[in-house]
Amino acid sequence: MSSTCKPCDLPFPNSQKGAKALATHVKRFHCQSVTVSQTSNKKLLGSCVRSTYSDVIVCYVEDCGFEDTNWTKLEAHVKRLHNDGAAISCQFFMFPAIISHNSLDVNRFAALPVEDVDEDGSESTSASGDSSPLEPATTRASRPITSPLSIPRPTRSRSRPYRRISPASTRSSSPVLGQSLGLLLASTPVLPSPLGQEPYSRPQTPSEESSEADKDISMNDIADDVFSMDIDLPTAPGNLTVDLDDGESLLPKAGLSLLRLSTLGEFPVPLLLVCIECQCGMPPKSAMNHVASHKVPLTKKEKKILSGWLAEMKLAQESKDISTPRPRQAPLQDLQVQPGFSCKLCPYCAPVKRTVENHVYEEHAQRRGSSASKFIVAAALQAYFRNHPNYFSVTESLAGLDVNDPFALYMDQIVPEIDASTLVNAAKSVNEIPPLLKMTQWHEHLEPFLTDKTTIHDLCSLMDLPTSKRGDAWLGTPLGNVILDYMKDIRSKANKASLGIKCLLMECPRPTQHGEWWQTLSDNVTLAKYAKLLHRWTHAVIVSMNSHPSAYQFPLTDEIRDHAKTLTDILKSTSLEGGIDAFHDFIKPIFYPKDRSEDDDDEYSKWDETFECLIAIDALREDGNFKAAHEITVIFAQFFYHLRGIVLYQGLRNKFNFGNNAYKSVESEAMQNLQPGLLSPYPFGSYIRLPDFLAPSGRRLQTSRRRATRREVL
Repeated sequence: MSSTCKPCDLPFPNSQKGAKALATHVKRFHCQSVTVSQTSNKKLLGSCVRSTYSDVIVCYVEDCGFEDTNWTKLEAHVKRLHNDGAAISCQFFMFPAIISHNSLDVNRFAALPVEDVDEDGSESTSASGDSSPLEPATTRASRPITSPLSIPRPTRSRSRPYRRISPASTRSSSPVLGQSLGLLLASTPVLPSPLGQEPYSRPQTPSEESSEADKDISMNDIADDVFSMDIDLPTAPGNLTVDLDDGESLLPKAGLSLLRLSTLGEFPVPLLLVCIECQCGMPPKSAMNHVASHKVPLTKKEKKILSGWLAEMKLAQESKDISTPRPRQAPLQDLQVQPGFSCKLCPYCAPVKRTVENHVYEEHAQRRGSSASKFIVAAALQAYFRNHPNYFSVTESLAGLDVNDPFALYMDQIVPEIDASTLVNAAKSVNEIPPLLKMTQWHEHLEPFLTDKTTIHDLCSLMDLPTSKRGDAWLGTPLGNVILDYMKDIRSKANKASLGIKCLLMECPRPTQHGEWWQTLSDNVTLAKYAKLLHRWTHAVIVSMNSHPSAYQFPLTDEIRDHAKTLTDILKSTSLEGGIDAFHDFIKPIFYPKDRSEDDDDEYSKWDETFECLIAIDALREDGNFKAAHEITVIFAQFFYHLRGIVLYQGLRNKFNFGNNAYKSVESEAMQNLQPGLLSPYPFGSYIRLPDFLAPSGRRLQTSRRRATRREVL
């Protein structure tokens, strides 16, 4: 004989296990409501309600809408999405029954053994004649649907087919409990039952009583399981052979912790097993060996429970099983925080700067230009696993802050919007403009190109040198080699020149024979760094002559355009012969004063000089701001080094026009550029004293000069 669930016609075997399975089925699929609270602090979360026996039970969160016929699935949903994966307690309420007083057969209890539950909770067994029979119930025929049952659960120590409750017991003698479950169950009873035709209530024959007494269980016992007022369901699906709560409680003793990554917003919530001492995640298959490597004392029973728990739980095995958090989130608990670097253009991170540079070269070739350093920033990093780590950046200042903390909310909600915005934070008043910009007026000259981040990026791309994936190849390595050879040729000529010629390059006309003299760069590495300035400026001028996305136009003369075309033809050819002279002819009019003999009536503007425009663009950053004073002094130092080299190269080139007198030829060239009062790049040095003054100590304008002694002067 088998029992059947009345609403869904699901059969269950006639045994103790079958009765418990039936009780569990009724709780999960046919309860009226479940009140959910937090296990840690008993805080009430809400109540999930089912409208009818066979209807779905709905989540208590108003805007959630999750529903299911099985309470176990809804419990997992509530635990993971509405309680951050923490344990919850469930209080079940069943549908009330409509009971007729005449349906109770009280005399059925007279011939059965009685087990009384005293007021102190102890149980005593007596003969049937010494116990008074259960009096007829005088309860009402029905109960309101909204009123839950409240029946204390007594302690039971045996599995008898019937359990009688004495009148002195604290437990209610109302048969409503048995009848409420009886409405959900169907069986084939032989005789009327005092429990309203519940299964297993038929009197047994002596032979049946001896063989089945230990197998059958009364419906009062089933009711004890069904109507338990505080039940913690398993935390993982399936038929578990290990108590998950016991397994998780052993983690601190084993030096482990369970990290619930609820902030990722994924369902189900990813779980990561972490070693507290090593501060890193580990796959569950190697956890026991890792615990043993730390000499953690665990008993055999504890090891068995922990191993079973690890086998049952769905834990992350490797980095690809878990998505990385968004940048700037709070550090994850128990995971190591280490210094590193991150890419400004994407969330990529690595502990070594060179690794991030390679990433920028490979993935962001269209934006990086010639330097990847400006797209790299120092950051605090974390990773789930040590093997094949997938690093992500975190904000250490958010550690320990509540999710509703104003700073945490700002970092989580406002900062991503600022990063995604293309707007530029322009100065609102003249008081917000730095002193350096008030002097140089770079922001006013470039104002039409500083409307948003897109136009700023297009303007800055003028200085971005070509790579293997972007730009014209002939403007990359071929042009760089020509410029470096040009600077080495200047160094060679300067080393062969007299000291008087070198003094002319520092001050012209010479007021004294004890002035300073110019020194060239002897280190090839430093020389290559200085060559980058000429490379960027040459690239910007040449690409602006074509259809560049920035639409910026330099004030180029016809002479500069002609020399640019000649240099371009040489760079595009297979041979770079004549490239040094062609580059000198191109760069000299950019550094020399502009011939204004034909436009004397026009109002003078420093933005008519090409080098002024080049310095303004070179000082611009991707965020729309300009470089700080200590960064500008580097550009100025390189600028004046190149200016003196160009004057020396042109002077020695024209020495035959001065009777082969190199000193007179260099002096003539220097008077065009280095004499105070002329409209030339040299007076430009008058206002570079301001950034030199604003720069911190140790980052002042770099010079390549030395004071000559009396014997060293001609």
